[in-house]
Amino acid sequence: MGVLTNSDLHTKKVRALPQMDDMHDMPSELDRWPQLVEPLRLCKDVIVPAFRSSDESAIRHQWAHRLLTKLAAASGTAAVLFAIVQLGYPHWLGPDLLGGTALETLEILAAFAAFTAVVLGLISSRQSNWLLERHKAERLRLAKFRFLIQPDVWRSTGTIDPEVAEQLRHEVEKIRSLTASDLREWVEVEGLNPTSPPDPGDTTGTAFDQVIDYYSTKRLKVQSDFFHHRARRHEQFDKVTRHLSPALFFGSVLAVFFHLLIKRIGDEAGPPGLELLLIVLAASLPTLGAGIRTLRLAYEFARNTSRYRAKALALDRLREILRQETKSWYKIKEVWYSEESLEIEHREWCRLMLEAEWLP
Repeated sequence: MGVLTNSDLHTKKVRALPQMDDMHDMPSELDRWPQLVEPLRLCKDVIVPAFRSSDESAIRHQWAHRLLTKLAAASGTAAVLFAIVQLGYPHWLGPDLLGGTALETLEILAAFAAFTAVVLGLISSRQSNWLLERHKAERLRLAKFRFLIQPDVWRSTGTIDPEVAEQLRHEVEKIRSLTASDLREWVEVEGLNPTSPPDPGDTTGTAFDQVIDYYSTKRLKVQSDFFHHRARRHEQFDKVTRHLSPALFFGSVLAVFFHLLIKRIGDEAGPPGLELLLIVLAASLPTLGAGIRTLRLAYEFARNTSRYRAKALALDRLREILRQETKSWYKIKEVWYSEESLEIEHREWCRLMLEAEWLP
């Protein structure tokens, strides 16, 4: 997502990566950008509490949504597989404690687990809640960096203009009050009608250089590291699951072919029970493949891999441009359009996730 989406920058696993957090500024970091201390303190007081609330809520909803998706896909697939196996081997695992077959019991338990996961997912609206809270968090992230790159903000030598601070508070409250319908309306907008970059004016002194350095370090580098990490992770999942469904389908076709071959030659052509085994495999393998496709459609591994990698390369290129560029106007222009590009990317991610079927 154009902006550390999927909550991953704030999970324990991603925190272990050698990267900093773009929303929280440590005292040691502030020493590097003394001209930005007051704007960053205002962001800490106004934006960060709202961001932390939405971010933590998004993480909880995402965790529950992923758990229910995996449980529904796995248990639903298992229920069908148990039903198929019963047709050929009803007493394979022996009787259960109630006098029935163990496969019947497993089928009932798996079907109940799948039904429960689907019902809980629909009732709790975990996916929509996750997307809404993630959207709020990313809009607050955008608000922070758009605030910092405004010339009136970084040129201030003392306290921030009260009117500017009040505008920021108003924007934060507006974002916090967003609803699911607001998100859908925002996603449906195709064009942003981008505004012109502000005139940086007098850039003598250290303030302009510090805001560019801060943006390059805390915004572009953190985002680039995140996108590279997510691209590698999605690519790994994509490679593992991409060929499984076609292979399982092809295996079921082979099972049918050998079954027909045995029927033509005669039942005595193969070991006892081979024909039955082939029938069970022909029905079971596509079911297993369908379960894998369900997870792939829910997580959009392939499409997200391409998006993450493209954005990471674009941000790396932008950091290089900012290092080499000498004219202040071009620097502020690149930074301004970078924010609009990240907003577009976040919009694309929201649209993709809203369209994704959590249980195809």
